[in-house]
Amino acid sequence: RSCRKALSGVLRQLNTGDRFNVVAFRDKFSYAFTDVAWREASEAAFEAADDWLWRQSAHGQTDVFATLRGVLAMPRDPARPMVVFVVTDGEATRGLTRNAEIITRFSALNEGLVSVYMYGVKETANAYLMDMLTRCNRGGWARNSGSRWRTAEGLAEFSARFAKPVLS
Repeated sequence: RSCRKALSGVLRQLNTGDRFNVVAFRDKFSYAFTDVAWREASEAAFEAADDWLWRQSAHGQTDVFATLRGVLAMPRDPARPMVVFVVTDGEATRGLTRNAEIITRFSALNEGLVSVYMYGVKETANAYLMDMLTRCNRGGWARNSGSRWRTAEGLAEFSARFAKPVLS
């Protein structure tokens, strides 16, 4: 609940002209917007994303690699920076589960095209995976160090680190 609320606020911090989509990742991944790859930042798009987010539930296992690989398949404009912001418990429990394999294979596919930032929602989130995956893909990471009820408190502050990606 707190992550959904925080993510809703993070979306509203997007800049005019930014485009976005939201992806839920479990055994399989799904997109908030299936009719188009990207929506322009607008109140109508934020409300549609909110509606989709509030219908999601935490269940299943997490295939970190397949989800990130799926994001790479989304159409992108080479003249625009692309940032992936992953909010995760930091545990790869399906598909590729070995940290080194996830980091190596994704980084090779990405070739520096997409910056990856990760936020671990719990204190025990896999710091090694988040640190190395973001370091190898021009990003950064942070994690919640408080109780699970306060899990999303750092999301907005952390997302400000990549609010202006050209300058980051």
